[in-house]
Amino acid sequence: GISEIKGNKKPMGKSKTKKNQVAIYVSNNTDLKTVSDWLRIAKSTANTINMNGETESFDYIDAEKATTELKSYAPSMDHDIAMYKGNPDYEWAFDKFYYGDVGDDAKGSVLIIFQDHETAAGVYKAFVCGATFTVTSMDAVSGVVNVSITFNGDPIFGVVSGSGTPTFTEAPAKPTIVCSN
Repeated sequence: GISEIKGNKKPMGKSKTKKNQVAIYVSNNTDLKTVSDWLRIAKSTANTINMNGETESFDYIDAEKATTELKSYAPSMDHDIAMYKGNPDYEWAFDKFYYGDVGDDAKGSVLIIFQDHETAAGVYKAFVCGATFTVTSMDAVSGVVNVSITFNGDPIFGVVSGSGTPTFTEAPAKPTIVCSN
């Protein structure tokens, strides 16, 4: 059945996803099928995936107003990574900043793990995608390096298992949802 939310009460058996349950990992490896050196973005103050929907308007003759169609998404995210010397995520971001990585050196992979969507014990929904890492700023006063992660190409959907370094397994084709009357 469908639960109803009244006032500030939570539906029975439901809980809100916590920020640490959407885990972001990066790698400088661009071969999505062989990445094993995942590095978790842990000391960031943001965890927002911007979908950046790309739309197109059509002015059909059978309607007075134009119709907007959603063509695709171009996901990206910005991370303000805290400047804690020795933390792996900061050292990774610092190297991107210091060396001014461009072209192929600015490319890699991103892995998103949804730890609030467990498919079996210790197995979570996830996807991996090519990425471009752009350092937008280093703010020593605020103590952050901002890295923009732009997703490239089509994501590969699957699951992640294991603790420590994640192990990604590609899922079979996306299931078809059949609606019946």
